[in-house]
Formats: sequence, C-alpha cells, structure tokens
Amino acid sequence: MGSRLNDELIRLTTSLGTDSASVVLTGGVLTPLHYCFPAEGDGHRAAWFSDEHISSHAHITAGSATVGLRDGEPFVHAHLSWNDEKGKVRGGHIWPQTVVGSPAPEVLLFGFANTQWESHLDEETTLPTFSPSALVEGPGGPAWQNRAEFAVARILPDEDITDAVFRTAREAGFAQAKVCAALGSLIGGVLLDDETGRLSFVEGPATEVISVTGTIDTASGSENAALYCSLVDRHGTVHKGLLVPGENPVAVTFELTLAAL
Repeated sequence: MGSRLNDELIRLTTSLGTDSASVVLTGGVLTPLHYCFPAEGDGHRAAWFSDEHISSHAHITAGSATVGLRDGEPFVHAHLSWNDEKGKVRGGHIWPQTVVGSPAPEVLLFGFANTQWESHLDEETTLPTFSPSALVEGPGGPAWQNRAEFAVARILPDEDITDAVFRTAREAGFAQAKVCAALGSLIGGVLLDDETGRLSFVEGPATEVISVTGTIDTASGSENAALYCSLVDRHGTVHKGLLVPGENPVAVTFELTLAAL
C-alpha cells in the first residue's frame, strides 16, 4: 500500500529473475488512479490520448499489463477497468502516478526467461510500441515461442485480432490455446452479447482493449473461437462482449500472450 502500481509490477517481474512479463489484473484497489482514454490522432499519429483524469478510489474489475524495457529502463503499459468512488464503471490507459491501495491489486504474472518485451518508436504509427525481442517472423508480424507452452506476439495495425490469435497459435503449433494476457488498441469495435445475441458497434477510430479472455481451437477442421473482450472508447465508456471474427482490426498495436491447452 502506498507504492506505485508500475513499481510493484516491475518489482514482481524482477523477483522472477526477468525484466519482461505479461500481467492480468483481477481485483484490488488503487488510490488514486491516474488515467486517460483514447482520442483521435492529430494527422501525424494514428491515435492519441485524452487529457489526464483521476479516480480517487478505484476498485479494479479487469485489466492487462506488459512489463518490459524502454531505452534500457523498466517500463509498464497497462489498461484497466474499475468502479470509481461513486460506483461508476470506468476504463482507460493507466499513468505512472497511480498508487496501490488496500486491498492490493490481485495479479497473475507471466514472466519470460528467454525474451524481452522492448518498446521502440514504431515508424508506421509514430508511437512507441512493445515487441518481443526474440522473434519468429510470420505473415502478420513477429511471434516468439517459449518451451512450446506459450506464444508471445505483437500484432500489427489492420490485422483482425481474432485472425491474429489463430495465426499466432498455428505458428506456435498449438491445436488449442487460451489467451493469457492481451492489451492494445482497435479501430472501433464490433462485439456480440452472448446472452441477447445483439451486436454492439463501438465508435472509433480508436478504442483501447482492457482485456481479452477465452479459448480457440484450430484442430477441429474449422477454427472456433470464444474470445471475450473488454474495451474503452474515446468517450471513456467501457464495452464488453464477444469479439466478432473479421470485424476488429488493430489500430496501433496489440500485445498478445497465448498458452497451449
């Protein structure tokens, strides 16, 4: 309690003997939480950030983070959703001033022994993006495999995220896989409410993905996916539902970690 969230995620990653990890956050309190949500680009950038906002007391409901290096120093990229001090559901990109409250956030951390998440300026989008440094090149971008159990990938702009999950699994040799951690941005969004069967069209041009959970199957002869997504739009509204295949292209970047089943 009282330490910065980013510092704690870096500390936990370092305690595993590595400087790179993918993280899932599922509960706990942040007080205060500093954040922004996506905004339209300025003609030179594909997307940008809103002004900074603050929740004085935030109860985390879901989130994902990537821990790695930027310019040789530890760096954290995190997206969360939470209930604020008035109970309102909010979501966004988390700024470093965010502080751990009580109870502390609950995290599941996947540390990597043989690769690094490294952040570099991306020439296409003119924004800094994380990529895994030990690469196996594929048709949609780079992926990396660790002991044939996990696959890590940076998904490039304009690739549909469901297609990218399938491609990454195939390249890793996974017949079935689950999404362990995932965050990034999409060009709008199309989600399906699995209870009502209704489609939800999320206004773009930029949305930020808070989390993706679920599984895929590439071994049945026809690819099957059940990927549940939480995202925040450029108005700060949080949306949830199943990703509709072929309808959710990446905007700037997407950081993906899969595990074989």
